[in-house]
Amino acid sequence: MSGAKFTDELKRDAVAQVEDRGCPVREVAERLGVSTKSIYTWQKLFSRPAKVIKEVAAQADEIRRLKRDLARVTEERDILKKAIAYVARESRASIGSKFDVRQVVERSFQRIAPAERDFAEIGV
Repeated sequence: MSGAKFTDELKRDAVAQVEDRGCPVREVAERLGVSTKSIYTWQKLFSRPAKVIKEVAAQADEIRRLKRDLARVTEERDILKKAIAYVARESRASIGSKFDVRQVVERSFQRIAPAERDFAEIGV
C-alpha cells in the first residue's frame, strides 16, 4: 500500500494494539498492510511518555479519592439536615409560637456538648 494515507485515529489504534494489548508489531503491521517501520514511527508520534502515564494514573487515583470524600461529606450533610429539622420541630413545640433560630441552635449545642465531653473523656 505505497502512498496510502492513514488517519491519526487508525495510527493511534495501531499503537494502542501494540502498547496496551501487547500485540506484536509484525502482526499489527500485517493486519494493516503496512511495514513494521511505519508502526514504530507511529509509536514515536503517538505513544505517551512514561511520565505522562504516571501523571494520568495519579490523577485518576485523586479523582477516585475525591469522589469518595464527596460521597462521605454529602452523607454527613444530609444527616445534619435531618438533625436540624428534628431539633427545629422539637424546639418549636417547646418554645411555642415564637420561634428563634438562635435559641434552637443554642439549645441543640447545649444538648450536644455533654455528649462531646463524654466522648473526650473516653478518648474518642
